[in-house]
Amino acid sequence: MKLLYCSMKYMNSPPHFFLITALFFGIIYVFIVPPFQVPDEASHFFRTCHIAEGNLMGTKTKDNRLGGNLNESLQIVHFPFKELRHDQKKRIKLSNITDLLSVHEENHPSLFVDFPNTSYYSPTAYIPQVFTAVISKLFVKRPIILFYLIRLFSYLFWVVLIYSAIKAFPIHQWTITFLVLLPSSIFVHASLSADIITDALSVLLVAHILRFIFIEDVIPSFKGTLGLFFITSIILLNKVVYFPLIGLCILIPISKFKNLAQKIGWLSLLFVPCLLLFVFWYIQTKSYFISYDDYHPLFRKGLQINEGVHPSNQLSHMIQQPIRFFQTMVISFWESKLATIAHYIGKFGWEKNYLPTPLIFGLLLSVGSTAVFEKSPYQFSWFHRVIFVGIGLIMMLGLAMVMYLQWCPVGADRITNLSGRYFIPIFPLFFLALKNDRFHFRKATWIIGSGRLLIVAALSWSIYCVLIRYWW
Repeated sequence: MKLLYCSMKYMNSPPHFFLITALFFGIIYVFIVPPFQVPDEASHFFRTCHIAEGNLMGTKTKDNRLGGNLNESLQIVHFPFKELRHDQKKRIKLSNITDLLSVHEENHPSLFVDFPNTSYYSPTAYIPQVFTAVISKLFVKRPIILFYLIRLFSYLFWVVLIYSAIKAFPIHQWTITFLVLLPSSIFVHASLSADIITDALSVLLVAHILRFIFIEDVIPSFKGTLGLFFITSIILLNKVVYFPLIGLCILIPISKFKNLAQKIGWLSLLFVPCLLLFVFWYIQTKSYFISYDDYHPLFRKGLQINEGVHPSNQLSHMIQQPIRFFQTMVISFWESKLATIAHYIGKFGWEKNYLPTPLIFGLLLSVGSTAVFEKSPYQFSWFHRVIFVGIGLIMMLGLAMVMYLQWCPVGADRITNLSGRYFIPIFPLFFLALKNDRFHFRKATWIIGSGRLLIVAALSWSIYCVLIRYWW
């Protein structure tokens, strides 16, 4: 009984509940989701292995291909699962994976592999993946084993960062815990996605800025500033649309500084080097993009590049017709709102693999209720809420612009692919802005308790959904 009591008390802590739940369900996801069934996972696998061999950037060939020289065995293990994403009726057997254990790197030559959509990603987006690949390749020569090792240890890296972030949050630890444990979040991060470190550092950045804002004895010291710069730099290099998160520093009280001038100087010291770093990286990578029309016609089929996409021409169109772009953006967000929310909460795999709608709605209601009624010793002013919502909207604008530039044909009347996974660092700001300081609900603990049960139930049901989609 004492052991049971201690276990229940342990699970009443948000960081500990996250740790146990994330480890249990995430490791199951790592192994039951077939290879390359998370969006762009094949391209991220190739990019990871290419960086692990000492290549910071992809290779652009004279005949207009973008990728790198890799062992042929990497493509061999990808091939059996390539069409699984498109065919809802297709299933796999365990033998489809175990048979690949016979594929050995030493038995295959090196050849050029195309992965144009990830070739110019910053290597910092693949820190845990590359570290795992470099160490594993010293002992493992079978790519299918390498694939699962990278999946597993990258996910564990995400768990460690998120666990640290939840512990650091001075407010709404349960709200953040429920958000990072949503089925879609676990599914994406238990993969080779380049979003693993970006999403984790985004949560960690918000946590530490909130500590500067609310906790009196936490001041912007040299060490703390250096930490913010390091985290922000990686986020900026990985996905510039999430850089505005650092704008939350505006909310740090002037009392933490000698005067307003020192605060402005501190913010400048934080912002300017980050922006210079981004400009440097942009100059280094801007020539790597190859449009579908210009890509080598024998190799462009099936790649994650779209016809009619020309970023420079699209940018000119946006500058010339800003009102039309704004209308396109608003209409696109509005028309895709339900799909975006469903994807953010309960989607798995490519194509339209969603959890049941009532379960998605229940999770949304549960997290929203927790955000409103979770108790906190710190007060949110209207200015806090405006900044949180404003920064969230700025990031949505940035996301729309990037997707329109890099994914949509010039002059398109809709912005497509506004997937919910891109909102993982954005939506928490809106939930935090729901923080209620005016009234308290006596049974708020019931909301949190039911939220924990619903998260566990949803993750359990997700396992069933994955099994019937891919295996049964």
